[in-house]
Amino acid sequence: MRAPLTQSLLATIESLDPLLRGRVLGGIRRGAVDEVRSALPITWVPFPVHMEIVGALSRVVGEEEFVHVWRRTMVGAFGRPFLRSFVAMSKTIFEFKPAGLFSKASHIYHHVTRGLGSLTFAPETAETGIAHLWGFPSGFAFRTYAEGMCGCFLAALDILDHPGTSELAEVNERIGSAKYRIAWK
Repeated sequence: MRAPLTQSLLATIESLDPLLRGRVLGGIRRGAVDEVRSALPITWVPFPVHMEIVGALSRVVGEEEFVHVWRRTMVGAFGRPFLRSFVAMSKTIFEFKPAGLFSKASHIYHHVTRGLGSLTFAPETAETGIAHLWGFPSGFAFRTYAEGMCGCFLAALDILDHPGTSELAEVNERIGSAKYRIAWK
């Protein structure tokens, strides 16, 4: 996982209520936190380290809050130098609407992940579509990762100033596949 994403997640965790923050951080090896904090923004954080942090967060806050935390994390990540210029260019030069941004999902996903499957988007109407994540590697908590992606899609809608929803419509953990129904105004 690109370091800025995991670093943004850690920053969001560190902004939680002190009791929650302590419970989440207490479930993560100190070496994992140090590795994320010391990573250069252009580098990769090993995926097991990323998922250790994700797993601790999910166990402490539960599924619904987990999606909200990921939403805040991704809004913060889009404001970091690694993605800020892409977002600004997309909003101003290309006047991206959600369908335009989501149509680039495979390229964006490829630049922020490595070896974690593929992501595509198929519009259904001018304000809805289906995202499909598949080929996720076994050995990791796929459902947890898939739930976090809902927050990522919601953050993209926030960045584009289009309120909306992201629903995990279908999950097949055995083959690492998830489908999301995304809608916006």
